[in-house]
Amino acid sequence: MWPIRERGAAYDADTFLDVIEALHDLIAKPLDGWHHDFGGCGMHWHTFDRRAGADEFRAQLNPLLARYEMPLELSATGEVVALAPDEMRGLLDAPIPFFADHDLVTSRVEAAIALYVYLATIHAVLRLKERESKAAAVQQA
Repeated sequence: MWPIRERGAAYDADTFLDVIEALHDLIAKPLDGWHHDFGGCGMHWHTFDRRAGADEFRAQLNPLLARYEMPLELSATGEVVALAPDEMRGLLDAPIPFFADHDLVTSRVEAAIALYVYLATIHAVLRLKERESKAAAVQQA
């Protein structure tokens, strides 16, 4: 699996998406450190911000994932999920009124959104696997 530069081109979709999720969980933005030139060593970081690193990682990666054969996005929790169609984004991103009862409205809306994203992601992954299987069959023929 490692290093990515040498083995990344051979990843199947599952491995590729797993690596993205793992990198999201591990990445951190360096904040403070010191530099020295001895032996071409360079920077020694000692203070990091995980949230800022993950936010920046998602901001750079999501436009690329949106162009994947099945549009995807990396969520704030670090999961690669299906990207909702543009016509659904407004509905999914709409704020729930602050006065809405949590048990009657908010929790149900959040559960419905989570279920939609989950099912859309399963559908996207199944389509990717189907395409990989067809491509493998063509290569064997």
